[in-house]
Order: sequence, then C-alpha cells, then structure tokens
Amino acid sequence: GIGGKGKILWKYQPIVRCTLSDDGTPNPDKHSYMKIKLTTEYPTNEIRTSVVEETGDKERTLRTDTTTLDEFVKYFHLQTNLRCMIVPVKLWIHQVSPTEYSYGLTFKLIKVLVRLPLTRALKNQDDCLADFLDSDSD
Repeated sequence: GIGGKGKILWKYQPIVRCTLSDDGTPNPDKHSYMKIKLTTEYPTNEIRTSVVEETGDKERTLRTDTTTLDEFVKYFHLQTNLRCMIVPVKLWIHQVSPTEYSYGLTFKLIKVLVRLPLTRALKNQDDCLADFLDSDSD
C-alpha cells in the first residue's frame, strides 16, 4: 500500500504554478499558470469544451466550429479576456521514490467565454468597414 516503511515525504503539486528562473526561484517577469484539460469525446478526441464569443456590444454567440484543436485555438488571441468554467475531475498520487510521493488535482475546462480586447474588436470593425467601402467602389 501507500506509505511503505520509514518516513514518507508528501509533496503537493500546486494548482497555480509559478514559472521558475534558471536558479529555481520564481521569475517575476513571467505570469503564473495552471494546466487545464479540454473536455473531449472518446475515442474520436473531438473537443467538447464549449466556446462562447462575446463581441463589443455584449452579444454572445456559441461557437460550434471548435471540434478540432486548430479550430478551437483560433478564438484565443494575445490579451483576450477569458472567463472559464472548470471542474476538478481527478485527485492523483505519483510515487517519485520509495519514500517520496507527489499529489495534486486535475481540472477540465467545460465552457469558456472569450472576449476580444477592445482594440482588437475596433480593428475588426475597421476591417469590416474597409471591406464594405471597397465593395461599394466596384
């Protein structure tokens, strides 16, 4: 069973992790992060995590074209605002050595609300306006 003989060292794997520098100390220039698994369907591996896109006028649209990873990532850009619905799905324990164990939680992403930054939303509107003006000149 778990425990063995002698003193056992238990090491917790934090949910939110810090990026470390080369010397092993937290790097203040990097953001903290966490690992979250996507909800997928077995055995096809189609992504089932829902993506809801919110435009600048607060209109929300459920995106159904996100079943592959390439389709899914096109909604995530630099400085995009995300609101995530995550659930814990597994508590894991890993034996590192006969006297050392590590443990932690695994999370899955159920749904994500994606809000483009205002500057990008305005740029997209300008692109649409330019396309509209170009089509009128024909």
